[in-house]
Amino acid sequence: MLLKWYSNLKSRSSSVISFTDIQSKAQNQLFLARIVWFGGFQSRIDLTEKSGIIQAALINFTKHKSVEKHKHLSIDRQTIGTSEVWIILKGKFEVEIFDIDNVSLGRFVLGRFDSVILTKGGHSLKALKNNSKIYEIKNGPFFGSEIDKVYI
Repeated sequence: MLLKWYSNLKSRSSSVISFTDIQSKAQNQLFLARIVWFGGFQSRIDLTEKSGIIQAALINFTKHKSVEKHKHLSIDRQTIGTSEVWIILKGKFEVEIFDIDNVSLGRFVLGRFDSVILTKGGHSLKALKNNSKIYEIKNGPFFGSEIDKVYI
């Protein structure tokens, strides 16, 4: 089950994990992004819908807990669009989320271990400190900037 929580918070720091879901104002019930404000949690939290083109979860492991040896089957999957995840490793970043009509829906300051899951609409990222680092994860294949994206 997905946790759904929305707030007008633009940045935060807490010891408890929380979320800011960004919904489209241009198209009713269209989910655009989830900001994950990192904090404590006890077990597994699925961060995306099982039907989405990218899957993300937070998992708390106790000592000796493991993921059993496995591999994934070759299943033909067809997706439309590109989803992206940015995980902040070091520093601070400003993330701006844009609706499907390119209107800004807000800017958010993310710090260490915070993340953003981007599914629709537009986005930008700006480092606020030197030597800031992120993981960027997205579904592929990537066909190059000229084919895969448009600048807004």
